Amino acid sequence: MTKILYVDDEPTLLELGKMFLERTGQCSVDTVSSAPQALKKLNSNPYDAIISDYEMPEMNGIEFLKTVRTSGNQLPFILFTGRGREEVVIQALNEGADFYLQKGGDPKPQFTELYHKIRQAVQQRQVEEELRTKAEELHAAYEEIVATEEELRQNLDDLRRSEEALHESEESYRTVFQNTGTATVVLEEDGIISLANNTFASMSGYTREEIEGKMRWVDFVHPDDLSWMRIENRKRMEDESRALPHYEFRFITRSGEIREIYLTIGVIPNKKRSIASLLDITQKKCAIRSLEKSEALYRSVIENIQDVYYRSNPEGALIMVSPSGATLLGYDSIDEILGKPIAETLYFNPDDRDEFLHSLCTNGFVRNYETRLRKKDGSPVYVSTSSHYYHDESGAIAGVEGIIRDITDKKVVEQALVESERAHATMISNLPGFVYRCANDADYTMEFISDGCIAVTGYAPADLIHNNLISYNDLVHPDYQQTLWETVQKFLYNGGMFEVEYPIITKSGEIRWVWERGRGIFSEDDRLLFLEGFITDVTDRRRVKDALRQSNNKIRLLTSLTRHDIVNNLLMLKGYQEIALETQELSAVYDYISKAHEISNRIESIIGFTREYEGLGMANSAWISVYSLIESAQAEVPTDIIKIENTILPSLKVFADPILQKVFSTFIDNSIRHGKTVTKGTFHSREVNGDLVLFYRDDGIGIDPAKKEMIFDHGYGEHTGLGLYLAREIVSAGGFTIRETGTPGAGVQFEIVIPHGLYKDSISVLPDT
Repeated sequence: MTKILYVDDEPTLLELGKMFLERTGQCSVDTVSSAPQALKKLNSNPYDAIISDYEMPEMNGIEFLKTVRTSGNQLPFILFTGRGREEVVIQALNEGADFYLQKGGDPKPQFTELYHKIRQAVQQRQVEEELRTKAEELHAAYEEIVATEEELRQNLDDLRRSEEALHESEESYRTVFQNTGTATVVLEEDGIISLANNTFASMSGYTREEIEGKMRWVDFVHPDDLSWMRIENRKRMEDESRALPHYEFRFITRSGEIREIYLTIGVIPNKKRSIASLLDITQKKCAIRSLEKSEALYRSVIENIQDVYYRSNPEGALIMVSPSGATLLGYDSIDEILGKPIAETLYFNPDDRDEFLHSLCTNGFVRNYETRLRKKDGSPVYVSTSSHYYHDESGAIAGVEGIIRDITDKKVVEQALVESERAHATMISNLPGFVYRCANDADYTMEFISDGCIAVTGYAPADLIHNNLISYNDLVHPDYQQTLWETVQKFLYNGGMFEVEYPIITKSGEIRWVWERGRGIFSEDDRLLFLEGFITDVTDRRRVKDALRQSNNKIRLLTSLTRHDIVNNLLMLKGYQEIALETQELSAVYDYISKAHEISNRIESIIGFTREYEGLGMANSAWISVYSLIESAQAEVPTDIIKIENTILPSLKVFADPILQKVFSTFIDNSIRHGKTVTKGTFHSREVNGDLVLFYRDDGIGIDPAKKEMIFDHGYGEHTGLGLYLAREIVSAGGFTIRETGTPGAGVQFEIVIPHGLYKDSISVLPDT
């Protein structure tokens, strides 16, 4: 059962993760909501692995990982988080995380993958721990064997000296025999153990009294070893040179325990007796078997690892590599690359090896170092390596070893991302407006805004980001700020995309209309993160649209009025015709026909007027030169009795329908028709209170103050009664106003007021006269 400590500040996710992992039947999960709590748990409870979120209060996942590793705890650590930024992944792995897994998607496969990562990490750490333990045991066993061999040689020397001393003193012989540190026995020709020292007695579990003269050597031998040991014993009795002086066998103690024994045996000279020394090597044999098992496991890991393990010598030649190295580089076998210089054979650019070694020399290791290797066919392969120096027994650097991972797919994705970002940046730079990302606060604090904002607002992106110079809300016309806020919030509340038009005040003080389309960006737990959208200038489009709508309304009105006048005049014409037909008196008939002719002329005049103004609203509003319109207007009326002076600068432009020209020709025509004493007309302009005023003056008789407003009414006047009426309608359709402010007896003065934003460039400024 794998004991897991799971750390996350989201209780629901903790509960869900615990449920999924414990359902496997292989895990027991303890959960805590913060890293400090987890550290307390680690101090008081044993665990096999740690799962941790990244973003947590008090201490984030990376800080928690560093604290755990700093304490010397090497438990498998898996970072399980919603943050997918590459730098977080790299930092986590650099700080010692075993795996990094990003949250998101279907929870069942998500936690299944998490469970597999846990098993993999735990098994890998167990294998590493077992390898380390076995290596230590092997080293200890080796040291012990060396010491035992030395001890055995010493014992044999002692035994020989004892045999020599035996002739001199039986007592000395027995003293040496009993006090040697190795189990020793003397065997008679029939196999009876005639002498056994205390060490043998202790190893066998019998007393010396129970052994000597009563038990045979075969009583202590494992049945499976008896037959070949009898043969060896027979050879020794017949000809000692034919028998093995040393061999191993299995020794059975009084309790039935089986011990591994290294036996040294020889015949006592001039006697049919043998002396045998038994060295217990059970622990050493266990250590050797464990080492062999560890080596087999290590070999299996190396042979089956998906990444590439390698080792080089001080000369830079490849001396060891896992089979996966041949697969990565396109070779049939690792034999094709073993012994070859790494720089010239394996690096796509051999000079890159020097840069790698320089980085390695700086710290003694590298982690996730990226470079390019060369495949057998000459093509490059992108890899990431974590490598370090390894040392020989004297502590000198013996070469470099490490792990290599194929990151070609990652590089392809990164290059695609760069290309996507480039295409995205190109698209944004060519948009007729700007894209943005901002906070949903009262200032609409900008986190990102494209360069298109300069053309729309006059401000650079740096002026608006984080409200550095001005907030975006400060650009919104004050009359529309509250409406804009309420509109955006309503759509955010309903989870939809919002579209809204509103005016802004540019850096130059100009009022421009913009159209905005945006939406809220939410986190996985439905928390609003920021707003994203697009804003473009629609001032000209809005003006055209408004002007077209107003022009269409005026055209309908004009059509209705002219139709009404024609119908009335036709009715009067038919009436005079019928009266004339019924009248007998010739003079009366002539009078009726004259009146009918006058009415027909009036109808003809009305029809001519409608033909003249039939273009009203047909052309799109545009930026047009006032000077050019006035010059064209002069060509429409006879100016032989009046001199027209045009002081408007050619660079002055207004946003209007070209039919505005008819207004100027109407001014000149009225001067000719009604000015009586008129000789001169003048056009000029002036800025007044932020607006542009176009003036037309003449030196005629002027207009009676009581009639100044009546002259713009439909039907007023001696002609069609539509000239100045239509002039006012044309001006109004463009969003302008018109009035007459002249002095009776001194001439007329018509003023057209054009609001700020509907004119541009230089104007002529004349003093009041």
